[in-house]
Amino acid sequence: MRVKNRILLFCTALAALLPGCAAEQDPQPEETAPFALTVCVGEQQDTLDPALASAAGSETVLYHLYENLLCWEDGGTGWASVTEGQAQRYTAETDGSGHTVYTFTLRSGAAWSDGKAVTGDDFVAAWQRLADPATASPHRELLSAVDGYQDVQETGNRSLLGVEAPDPQTFTVRLAENCPWFLEEVCAGAYTMPVRTDLEENEIGTVSNGIYTLTDRTGEYLRLERSATYYGLSDNGPEEIRFRTPGTPEEDFRRFEAGELDLLSPLPDSALAESEEDWLPVTAVYSAVMNTAAPPFDIPEVRQAFRLAVDPQFAVNALNTPSVRAAAGLIPGGVSDYGERPEEENGYWDFRCHSLDKVTVPSEEDYAENCRLAQRLMTQAGYPNGEGFPPAEYLYVQSETGGAVAQALRQMWYEQLGVQVTLRGVTEEEYAALTAGVPEEAAYAIAAQMFAAPYSDAAPLLNLWRSGYRNAALELLLDAAASTPSADVRDAMLHDAEALLLADGPVIPIYNPGTSFRLAGKWSGLYRRPNGICFLSGITGS
Repeated sequence: MRVKNRILLFCTALAALLPGCAAEQDPQPEETAPFALTVCVGEQQDTLDPALASAAGSETVLYHLYENLLCWEDGGTGWASVTEGQAQRYTAETDGSGHTVYTFTLRSGAAWSDGKAVTGDDFVAAWQRLADPATASPHRELLSAVDGYQDVQETGNRSLLGVEAPDPQTFTVRLAENCPWFLEEVCAGAYTMPVRTDLEENEIGTVSNGIYTLTDRTGEYLRLERSATYYGLSDNGPEEIRFRTPGTPEEDFRRFEAGELDLLSPLPDSALAESEEDWLPVTAVYSAVMNTAAPPFDIPEVRQAFRLAVDPQFAVNALNTPSVRAAAGLIPGGVSDYGERPEEENGYWDFRCHSLDKVTVPSEEDYAENCRLAQRLMTQAGYPNGEGFPPAEYLYVQSETGGAVAQALRQMWYEQLGVQVTLRGVTEEEYAALTAGVPEEAAYAIAAQMFAAPYSDAAPLLNLWRSGYRNAALELLLDAAASTPSADVRDAMLHDAEALLLADGPVIPIYNPGTSFRLAGKWSGLYRRPNGICFLSGITGS
């Protein structure tokens, strides 16, 4: 027994002296936590269905879960630019009817997060579902240029939409009209993303085809992890993104300053006031609309006078918030032009910036001179210094913002034109009832209205003036813009259409709402689109 013990002790001592033996094993590397970002953008997301998502910040979430035919990459200036996505290439040809047919060839490696291949049928199903009125998608107008869209709206038969999948690797789209925004807004858009049709409605989002896949969803956050099946696997960027449910802007900003959040959008006014660079335009404009069928606003000189007497900056100052900007025109900032861009413009080409080049809207106006012209116009219309001007009412949806703008407008119209305008704040339901129908039937003289672009193009905002407001020159311009194959000519016509509307005066643009964001200083690599859409997959340490 003693011999055995001695042998055991000898072996134990020898093992301790030998390299690589158990007594002196190399230390195991410590596990490092995944590179994770915690962000707070917009509102709580009530759905991850691209066709139905509408909460603020939904596009940012969708762009990380899904990938469209085309996608957005870092353009090198902080703005996103379009590149190939699930489609590795595409062609565009004009058929015998003059319609453009796009053919997209999908990547052989495109796959869903459960390993199933992405096919052309997935896109056909998604686009047909989006166009179907029964889906009740707030975004279906995105497909308005696709052949058969109007037939789908009238019949409810989604199969009439001009999309096909000749084979699993191919998806084709036939356009019924000129559509320069088609690639950027539809083929690279968030709301036309494919979804798995074999899932229940409440399961949409649990299987995705983008850089990330959903791994956890609670009332507090959405947790996304890099997808193992994504064709473009990369070691760069966050391995995990946590979209935290927002609280109040002030509470969230305190979390941001404490290092609990890496990205915050929107910022509270107190933080936004510190830096204008954090502000981004929202593609909407708050305006005052005059009923051209209600005397005396059926007189062009009266409408023009009312517009010239308004200084948008005065109204914005009355709001006392850094989250809005005085409107420079009917088309808000962040809406693209699609003609030839200057070489230095590597990001989006903004309609408002281009308007200065087109000289359709001046960058600055002499308000005092505008008021003198307005007074002369009122005299020509038979109302010198406001004398004899009939009672006029300004209708708006009751809110603190709406009331402040209304008071500012009433003051300017009284001081500059000598007219008394009464103010009437109502509920949204009352407003809808009073402004419904054609102008001859609508019960208002002047009404506040927010115009929002359904996608990044000026045409849908300008086309709103086809109904009610009758102007042959405007309709001619819009018809010509819709039919021309030249993007540059189309841009010019749309700028002229805006200038015509502003000159004739049925609408007075007042302010553009905005959003804001801030990324923690330790990170870099964020790029974005207008309207606050942020891409986070390329973020690294600064």
